[in-house]
Amino acid sequence: MRHICTIILATYLVAASGYAFAAPKQTDWVIGSGADPSGPYQVIAEAKGFFKKHGLNVTVKKFSSATRSFRAMLAGELDAANSGSFAPVNTLAQGSKKFRIVASTRLGQSGFTAVVARPGIKSPKGLSGGKVGIAQGSPSSHMWWGSFESHFGLNGTKMLWLQPQEQLIAFSKGEIDAVSIWHPWAGKAMKVLPGAKILALDKDVGFVNDTPITMSMRLLADHDAAKAMLRALIDADEFLASNPDESAKIVSKAFNIPLNDTKDISKTIKLKILLSDGTFKDLCQALIFQTKIGKITGKPDWKRGINYDLLREVAPDRVTYTKPITCS
Repeated sequence: MRHICTIILATYLVAASGYAFAAPKQTDWVIGSGADPSGPYQVIAEAKGFFKKHGLNVTVKKFSSATRSFRAMLAGELDAANSGSFAPVNTLAQGSKKFRIVASTRLGQSGFTAVVARPGIKSPKGLSGGKVGIAQGSPSSHMWWGSFESHFGLNGTKMLWLQPQEQLIAFSKGEIDAVSIWHPWAGKAMKVLPGAKILALDKDVGFVNDTPITMSMRLLADHDAAKAMLRALIDADEFLASNPDESAKIVSKAFNIPLNDTKDISKTIKLKILLSDGTFKDLCQALIFQTKIGKITGKPDWKRGINYDLLREVAPDRVTYTKPITCS
């Protein structure tokens, strides 16, 4: 009887400690991150030791863009990534079975993306037939411009693919009429060309820009490791919500971005790890846009491409969608 009581007590203490999770079979993993303050969870989890807390040795590998980190995962260089929806949707439409979407990280945005026009252009219609700078290597910048163009019924515009700094130079010289860009570059565009103005923000046209968390099949095969990584990212999510100033310092240092710029960007987005109707709206937006411009001809197998259960096992309160994804 004394032996049985000891076992029961030990079991209770382990469960009460918050570490009553099955141990991952493998502990060493690599997760990708774009150098972007709007996707901060990986670097926060690394800096605060949340991966180690859940029994993982995770290397965070940073890329110049989140899309490149996703592509590195497809190439087998990474085990997980957090990128815009453009690339994952495109890859699923091609029939890929190399990864699953397990959650997303943006609850919403309010001014993260903008179209800034040169002086003299007072309304979106004034851009018809003009030249606009699109951020090279950023599908989100392209999709944002497409949403803006469609919403205001523009036609005859010419897109020029430029790096953000190149956009500012061309804009300041009058070589382009507008830039389709995110903050803080939108604010910088107004400074390099006095009199320039923001014609619209994402919230003005109902544009969504979520960032799916994707995991390789190799990671998902170790179910306990996948859950542990997701728990660590959720810990980072909760830390960010409770400690915004310290989080901004971590992100600023990790991505070598001025602290004030990091804080400014954080004001334009609301972050939370979820699997929600908003997640699905973003995925559908990416599918519809890419189909429209001819980047996609097939349809993703959402049932196979989305892991609906992993987040529900880890944090059921964060699974808020009302019905599985359908795009019409």
